[in-house]
Amino acid sequence: MGIIRLLVVMLISVTLLVASWFILPVRKTEISGLRHLKNEEVVKLVHGKPGDPWLWIARFRLKALENHPWILSASVVKTFPSDVKVSIVERVPVARLLKEGHEVVLSADGVELPGAPRVGPLIKTEGKLNIQQALEVAFLLRSEGVQVVELTPAGIRMKLGDSTVWADSVDSLRKYMSSVKMKRGKNIHIYPWGVSVQ
Repeated sequence: MGIIRLLVVMLISVTLLVASWFILPVRKTEISGLRHLKNEEVVKLVHGKPGDPWLWIARFRLKALENHPWILSASVVKTFPSDVKVSIVERVPVARLLKEGHEVVLSADGVELPGAPRVGPLIKTEGKLNIQQALEVAFLLRSEGVQVVELTPAGIRMKLGDSTVWADSVDSLRKYMSSVKMKRGKNIHIYPWGVSVQ
């Protein structure tokens, strides 16, 4: 008796899924929040083209969208009987990284953004140093016009137009940021205990 019930439930489920393809197709998909990506790319990733089964658009379908490097977050709302609304928050390019001889563009959380415009300071590293530190430095010095952030085992070197700044750590830089602003046009060295200007 249990097997018959299971078979009946499975048959009903399959029938409903197949019927949903024809009875409730997607009629319209609206997408908001796009700056870089195109509507067509998002619709394809969500499987929300007109005629696709509306009932099949579920949370698991957002995985492909959320795994896209440009997408920081995404949500989908379905309106009965056949409309879909997708809200996107895209990552923003903030810096360039010199990687294996060519530049890649990074978001604030360190994700490479293919096809992004070349913006922000150039980050250079020696070996496998923490890129997130360089991005934090770029953020701290954004209003000062930072052009280059170079991570070395000894510390962080920065080029700010008419100034060069060296700091032993991001914490020291944060602590003595006012010195960077006040002593433009100089070579500034920042240590945990103070600032040296040449």
